[in-house]
Amino acid sequence: NDLKERYPQFQVTKDTIGLLEPGGGFLRPEVAMSAARKEAESRGATAWEETTTRAIREVGSSDGGPPLVEVLIERNGEEQVVTAKSVVLAAGSWTSHLIPQWTSKLKVTRQVQGWIDVSVTSDPSLYFPLN
Repeated sequence: NDLKERYPQFQVTKDTIGLLEPGGGFLRPEVAMSAARKEAESRGATAWEETTTRAIREVGSSDGGPPLVEVLIERNGEEQVVTAKSVVLAAGSWTSHLIPQWTSKLKVTRQVQGWIDVSVTSDPSLYFPLN
C-alpha cells in the first residue's frame, strides 16, 4: 500500500484512498484576518465591527477618474452610505446576496478540515510539512 509506506504516521487500511494536494495547505482564519486587518489599517483603511453590509454598487466618480464604490451599511441601527475608492469584500457565501450579478461566477464550497493531535506520537517529525 503506497499510502501506508509514504505516510506511516496514519493508520490506513488497504482500501483507504488518499488525495495529495501539493499546493494545498491551511491557515488559521482568526490569525489571517487579524494580520490582514492590521495591514489594511496601516495603509489607511477603516474597519468597522458589528456593521452589516446591505448593498454594494459601483458608481461614477465626480472628477472623471476611476469608478467609486458605494456601500450601504447599517451601524448602530442606522443605515448610511459610504463611498470609497475600493472595498475588501469577505462575505463568503453571502457574496451573491451583496452582488447578485456575480452569482453565476461564484462557487462557494465547504472545505472539511481535520485536526491531528501530534502531542501523543513518539515521533512528531513524521507530521512535519515535508513528510
